[in-house]
Amino acid sequence: FLALAEESFKPLRAREQREWLDRIAREIENFRAALTWATEQKLPDAFRMVPENYRSWVRRAHVAEAREWFSRLLDAIPKDQSRRDRSRVLRAVGQLAVRQGDLDGAERLYRESLALFRELDDARGLVYLQTNLALLEMARGRYGDAEPLLEKCADLGRAIGEVFLVAVNLGNLAIVAHARG
Repeated sequence: FLALAEESFKPLRAREQREWLDRIAREIENFRAALTWATEQKLPDAFRMVPENYRSWVRRAHVAEAREWFSRLLDAIPKDQSRRDRSRVLRAVGQLAVRQGDLDGAERLYRESLALFRELDDARGLVYLQTNLALLEMARGRYGDAEPLLEKCADLGRAIGEVFLVAVNLGNLAIVAHARG
C-alpha cells in the first residue's frame, strides 16, 4: 500500500485524478489496516505513505480521520528517524489542520516542518512550506503579510524549476490583490 500511495501522487494532480480517487477509495480499509500495523510497529517508512495519500482522503471528506491517523504516526515514530519524511508529514497534517479551521495548530506543525526542511537544506520542501505559511496568513485575513511571502515563493519556485509552485503562488497573489481591492 506504500507503493500504491507513492504511485498515486502524480495522477492525483492530473487528468486521471477521479480514477485514482476511486481506486484509493476502494482500498481505504486496506490503507487503514496498513496504517494501524505501521503505527504499531513504529515503521518510519509509513511516513512515505502520507504526503502521497492525504489528498485522496481530503477529497473524499476524511479530513478528521486522516489527521488522526497521520498524527498517530508522528507520535509513534521517534523524531530522529526519517526526518525528511517526517517534515513532509508535518506539512500534510498542517494542511489538514487548516481544513479543520485549526490555524494555530497548523502553524505549530508548519514551523516544526520548516525547521526540519532548513536542517536538511531541502530547497523544494522550504518553498512548499513557505507557500503553506503564506496561505495560512491568507486564511487569517492578513493579506499584507501574505503578499511578500507569495512573491518570494513564486521567485523561489522559478529558481528551482517548480512550475506548479509558481502557478500556485501567482494564483494566490491574484486572490490577495482582489482581496486588497
